[in-house]
Formats: sequence, C-alpha cells, structure tokens
Amino acid sequence: MLLRSEHTERRLFGALLCEPGVLEWCPLTEPDDFSDLHLQFAFAAIRNLQARAEAINLGSVEDELFRLGYIQVDMLRVGNTAHKPDYNHQILVELDARWLRRLANRRRNV
Repeated sequence: MLLRSEHTERRLFGALLCEPGVLEWCPLTEPDDFSDLHLQFAFAAIRNLQARAEAINLGSVEDELFRLGYIQVDMLRVGNTAHKPDYNHQILVELDARWLRRLANRRRNV
C-alpha cells in the first residue's frame, strides 16, 4: 500500500514557495499531510506566515523556523523544492493536496 509520494510532496511544496496564491488552493492541507519531516515543519511555518499575512518565500520560511526553534530543519532540502513547479493550474494543485491528505490518512490508519 502506497503511504507517501515524495514527488507529489516536493511538487506541491515547490508550488507553495514559488507561486503566489497557491496556498489558497489547498485550505485543508495540514503539516502532517507531508511525510517528510522537514517539509512538515516548513509547511507549519508557512501556515504561521499566512496567519500573520506575511510574505511567503524561502527566506521568510527559514526565519519563521528559526523563530520557532526548529533549527534542525534542513533548509537545503526545503530549498531544493523551490523551483518553478511543473504545473500552474489550480485543479492540479488541488489534486496533489487531496492525494497528500489521502496518503496521510493511510499512514494514520496503519
């Protein structure tokens, strides 16, 4: 049974960092939907930035992680997702977000 999709996680996270507005397309996505712990913490930082209406980019995510004390997060690993995503259509982002949620639910129920 498939429990994670690294490609989907990296593609969605890259879109979140590189494309303004993508975060609004996946309102139900939660940090633990990501199986990669570095992306989980980074996504939690993104949600914090969103709640404070601050800019979301690699630098602001790194600053927020530092503020939260998550200095163990490998920013090189997170930064490697920050490339132009291979999609730019809302429906594809939503499908990836739903797929991550489905995989996360499978991990929770195993």
